Order: sequence, then structure tokens, then C-alpha cells
Amino acid sequence: MKMMIRLLSLVALAAAFALPAFAQDTSATPAAQSICTEDARAKMYTDYYNLRKQTDAAAQKQARDIAGQYIQKYGSCDDQYSKAVQKFIDAYDKAAGDIALQNKLSTAYTQHNYPDAVAAAKDILTKNPDDVKTAITGAWAAYQGVVAKNSALSADAINLAQKALQLLDSGKTADNYFFSNNKDEARGWMEYVLGAVNVKTNNAPEATKHLIAVAQSNTPAKQEPTTYYLLAKAYEDEYQKQLDRYKTFTTETDESKVLLANINLTIDRIIDAYARAVAYSTKPEQQKDKTSYMATLTELYKSRHDGSDAGLKDMLASVTTTPLLITTPVTTPPATPATGTTTSGDGASGTKPPTTTPATTAPTTTPTTTKPTQQPPVKKPPVAKRHHG
Repeated sequence: MKMMIRLLSLVALAAAFALPAFAQDTSATPAAQSICTEDARAKMYTDYYNLRKQTDAAAQKQARDIAGQYIQKYGSCDDQYSKAVQKFIDAYDKAAGDIALQNKLSTAYTQHNYPDAVAAAKDILTKNPDDVKTAITGAWAAYQGVVAKNSALSADAINLAQKALQLLDSGKTADNYFFSNNKDEARGWMEYVLGAVNVKTNNAPEATKHLIAVAQSNTPAKQEPTTYYLLAKAYEDEYQKQLDRYKTFTTETDESKVLLANINLTIDRIIDAYARAVAYSTKPEQQKDKTSYMATLTELYKSRHDGSDAGLKDMLASVTTTPLLITTPVTTPPATPATGTTTSGDGASGTKPPTTTPATTAPTTTPTTTKPTQQPPVKKPPVAKRHHG
């Protein structure tokens, strides 16, 4: 109904240019004088006008049909009546085209035809570049396509999510934001899309930036376990690069000491991320993934605690109430192996790193976790109202 009201509001713009009744206009050129003044023209215009005044879709469709016939026959009559009819046609066709594209987007999405859904979203945005809801819907459709192993949609997911965030930041509004009526919730999921797809495309620094934004937000995406699984994967990319560099040292140097301290800090952040993935996995369908997260978490935690898991349960019990662990890189060689300082992303004390003596040798392999079987719930866009007639 909202879409139909939108349609009628658009075509109603033409009303300002139409006269309430047809009056003979003698301004037409002599060559067209006979056809422009014939009674049949007045009758056709009156029929069109009476239908156009009605607000139901069927009447509007009939008005459009008659308007087309009118312009085909009397378009050469260059007066206010012909201009008003043409304005109605233009407004009606634009609105009808918008509805058709919205329905294409909705239908393609609900049928999991994500490439077509993305194509429809891009077509809509070409015509209406400030349509924030369509940008959000298109970004989520592209992300779902990437999850379904259609990597060709990765660039679209990133571009549409970025556009959605730009529109939200610029104050653009909509009747709803695909996920709910809360634009902050939509913002969280758009940051999630950017984080997830950048992990998929091996851009760990960009992924980390967006996933940290999600983790520090107050949105449903913050409580999504895969937010932290993905963040851990991004951290693991950083860890692997540090480890590869560390392996080039054959003797201990000040540089190797600094690097080792930073490796331990990276492991601490990975531990913090997996702990959150475990803690937020509370739904029955998330338990398989939770088991996988827990196995990796335990292995990493023990590597930082001399093979002991003492304190891990306490960490899991409180991790969702503490800020995300953000570490400050070590820049000078520690006198003894140390983990450096930690701060939270919002200035408060972060999750404390392990207090036991940190490892003096780096792990030789990157921690592995089975890819989650559960993804964020698939959202369904509202179905656009079709134009009947």
C-alpha cells in the first residue's frame, strides 16, 4: 500500500498542470486547428481527467491508457491540456518503473537469486541514488551471494555497503532500513558486510577496521558470534605475517624481542575474539560452531598460560561485559618478555591479557578453526506492492 500511495503521489503531480474541465483552445496552429478543436478531443480528455482524479490503481491505469491514446492522436496540439497529459504519463511511467524494479529486487531476493537482486538494486540506485533502503538491501543480497560462494558479488557487496553507510552518514532516511526501523541496526550490519567480505577477499586490515566498529557498537551485529570469528581470522592474518617474519631471525636480537612481544599481543586479541564468539553462541543452531570455537580458544589460551586453562571459564563468564581488547604495539625491547599495554576501544580498561609469563617462542603454526556452519539470519525485504490493472 505504501508503494501504491507513493505511485499516486507521483502521478498526482500532473494534476497541477491539468485543468478541471476541457475548454476549447484556439491557440493551435492552423494546420492542426481542426483536430485540436474537434469534440472527440474534448471527450477523450474528459474521460482521462475523470479517471485520473480517482485514487485507486485500476483507475490510474485506465487514465494512463487513455492518456497514451490522447498523446498519440492529439500530441501536436501544443496547449496546456496536452502538456498536462504528457506530465501525467511521465510521472506514471517513472513510478510504475520504480515499482517493477522494487518487485524484481524483492522477488529475486526471496528466491535466493542474489545476482538478479543485486542487479535490480543497482538499477534502482541509478534512478534514485539516495535510496538508502535499496542500498542496504542490495548490499545484504550481495553478501548472501558471497556466502553462497558467488565470489563475483564481492565487489558489489563492498560498494553497496559503502554507499549505504555514506547515505546513512549523510542523514538519508527511509520508512524502514531492511532489517528494522532502526538505522543504527542497519549500520551495524553494513559494517559487518564490509568486514566479512574483506576477510573473504584477504584484505585483513580493512576487515579488522569494520569488524572492530561492529564489536564496539550497540547493535544486534555486536552479538553475532561470527563477528568475532571473522575478527579472529583477520587477526590470524596479521599473526601469520608476524610469524613468518619472526622465523627469519636465527639469533635473538632487540628487533626479534619486539616482534615476539607483538606476536603475543596478537595472540591475546585472537583469544579475546574467540572468547566472544563462544560467549555469544547461545542458540541451539550455534552449538556446533561453538564447539569448534572453544577448541581453538582452549589451544590458544593454554599456549599463553604454560599449558593450563585455569581462568578460562572466568574469562568466558565476563567477556561480553568488557570492552573489546585493543592492544598497543610494543616498540622497545622488553627487559623480560611482556605483553605490552592494552586499552579498550572506548578509553576504558580492556580485557586484561594473561598475567602469567608470556611465551618466549612463537607458535609455529596459525591456529585453525572450522568455518562456521551458521551465518547471520537471512533477512527478507518487504514486498513492493504491484500495480494492478
